Amino acid sequence: MPIRFVVFNGPARAGKSTSTQMLVTLLRNKGYRTNSDSFASPMKHFAATLFAKEYHKLAKDEMVAELGGSSPRQMLIALSEEFLKPHYGEDILGRMLYYRALRSTPPPDWVIVDDSGFRAEFEALGEPNCRYIVQLRRPGTNFRGDSRNFLADPDWYINNDGDLDMLRSSVYALSTTLILIHRGELNAEIK
Repeated sequence: MPIRFVVFNGPARAGKSTSTQMLVTLLRNKGYRTNSDSFASPMKHFAATLFAKEYHKLAKDEMVAELGGSSPRQMLIALSEEFLKPHYGEDILGRMLYYRALRSTPPPDWVIVDDSGFRAEFEALGEPNCRYIVQLRRPGTNFRGDSRNFLADPDWYINNDGDLDMLRSSVYALSTTLILIHRGELNAEIK
């Protein structure tokens, strides 16, 4: 059985990380081998090493003197857009994520990705019928200052109005659909 990828796409603070955690838990509780990952994971590891802190504990939008007045988020964008992609191709972070998943033993049934925003990265995740986009929208959030954007043609939409119970319900519905797809009981088209 091939590895299937679900990528959450939305601006900062739209609920991608929370939704990823919920979906991973739901799928694991149903017996599926499920990993969470991030296209930016190698860069986040680099930033964490640089600052000798866990990445999630960094103030990502705070200007840092050691970065010449840039924020950790700006550093990651520059690393991606000014070094990695020009030297290794627009899909480099997608290829890296795909090969990380293939090296897992045993291989996961699902990899849930919390930070999609580039079509080339998404398309590097194996066969088209094994990768899905879940677009998250939340009032008051946008991609201003970010190099990512909404991906066209998402497979699933979740409107997050900030109500955690409603978000949990939407992610639960998504997990039910994904399980049916995995079992072959539902066509892979989930729009």
